[in-house]
Amino acid sequence: MSTQKDTISRSELYNKVWTTPLIKLAIELGISDRALAKKCKRYRIPFPGIGYWNKLKAGHKLKQKPLPALDDDNDPIVMTIRTKPAEPPIRKEIEEAITFEKDTVNSIVVAPERELAHPMVIRISRWLLRKKSERGAVLSNRGWMDSVTASAQSIQRALRILDALLSSLEARGHRVTWADKDRVKVAVTVFDETFNIRIVEHIQHVYQQHYEDYRQRWDYVPTGYLRFEFDGEFARGKSSDTPKRKRLENHINEMLIRLFKAADMTKTRRIEEEEWRKRHDIEMQIWHEKRRQEELERTRIELITSATEKWSATKAIEGFIEDVKANMALYTLNEEQVKKFHEIINWANDYLSRNNSVQLIANMLSKFD
Repeated sequence: MSTQKDTISRSELYNKVWTTPLIKLAIELGISDRALAKKCKRYRIPFPGIGYWNKLKAGHKLKQKPLPALDDDNDPIVMTIRTKPAEPPIRKEIEEAITFEKDTVNSIVVAPERELAHPMVIRISRWLLRKKSERGAVLSNRGWMDSVTASAQSIQRALRILDALLSSLEARGHRVTWADKDRVKVAVTVFDETFNIRIVEHIQHVYQQHYEDYRQRWDYVPTGYLRFEFDGEFARGKSSDTPKRKRLENHINEMLIRLFKAADMTKTRRIEEEEWRKRHDIEMQIWHEKRRQEELERTRIELITSATEKWSATKAIEGFIEDVKANMALYTLNEEQVKKFHEIINWANDYLSRNNSVQLIANMLSKFD
């Protein structure tokens, strides 16, 4: 989420430093107390000295140093701080869904004797074999089961929890599908947002002091503690069973709330990114058009400059030829010299006719676009 910029004037900062200790104020403004003190000294802002707040807390009556006026007698902006805007409100439909899940009447509890009913969970259970991997987890006949990773002792619990979760989602009108063609990942779509979900058992790494093979340096021991995970940028929070918490079977509603909130934040982020992309595209179009205009202007200036140089040369040649014509009679020239003179003059006149201002502009028309 984008940040906003707030400005603080000299008088505002003066009021802040006399109502909040410098260290706490510096944390609020996102700078160090040393930098804040330097800022106050730079703009001639008096601030409390050492022991001021302790004396004030003890009941002493202390005088506040007045803010001296600046030479230009104004209230300048002394600093700019970045503030994080308030979180956007949750969509009404998601807020209603969260309220529904928080109601104790709608609590979902997975009973130990619960039988698997969801067809996808039944299919997963058939794939799983009672074979431990080197990490103590149960493997399927297709390799790792991404939707369920647990030991043989906890696999039935994990399947019951997944069954209750998927059944609850479908009962609330959300869609449950396979996330891949091999059907090893379960995906749920809540409020038009899709997440891959899984139930994972926490594995404890136990260091082996005496081992023969380097690969046996660590022993992976299942703990029996299950946790609920799903992918995505907003997969925040933790739903798990630990010695200090209730078992995961009693956290189904909490899992649903996490999915609902993640769906809302994902959609909000996507809308923000789409708006940013539109603004960026418009800015890039403006930038490219500006570059194109600058390049076009540069090319036209080069053409005009070249034409101006040629035009200046024609004016010089024209004056030179006129001067030659005016002074030819002053010199005695033989027939051959006169012929050469007229040949040069005729060529110069032809050159001047081909390079007058109108003709120079006409020669640029094709290159001016």
